[in-house]
Amino acid sequence: MKKNLLWMLAAILISSLTAVSMSSCSKDDEKDNEREQKTPTLVGMRAKYYVKANPLTVFDACDVTVEYTGNNGQTQTRTLTTATAEFTSDVVTINGLPNTAQLKVVITPKENITTEKYDIDLTYGVGGVAFNDQGTNTGAIKIVTNHVGMIGRMAENKTPVTRTKTITILADGTIQQ
Repeated sequence: MKKNLLWMLAAILISSLTAVSMSSCSKDDEKDNEREQKTPTLVGMRAKYYVKANPLTVFDACDVTVEYTGNNGQTQTRTLTTATAEFTSDVVTINGLPNTAQLKVVITPKENITTEKYDIDLTYGVGGVAFNDQGTNTGAIKIVTNHVGMIGRMAENKTPVTRTKTITILADGTIQQ
């Protein structure tokens, strides 16, 4: 009789432990599934471009053209003038990761330069950030700029000056500049 009682207590203990362990596994699985469902997927990048030429020096001797990656990877072109010496793009959306946004600035000396020397004074930059399938950016767009400063360039040098800046966002949202 004592043996039967011990076996019965052992069976109750084993079945209780089994029920507890099964229910705790189920809760962990549910939590893992919830985390997977709540983690947004990165689906693209947003970029912004900036170019500013010194209107007092650049446009007397040069034409400035800006090319940049627009929405969904289409190339956009902008010509700067004395009146529009500064260009800041709207936020551009490019679907898919990894992806690259590129800014290209071409400074072309005019054929009819009347001075012996001319100056180029220009700042340009690009910034970007990944966004997820819920439309939320992973951070702020920070434009990193560079400067082109060429003082006293000889007017006979009619070679265009080209500067290119790119930003790549990898599938995990990492930014490379």
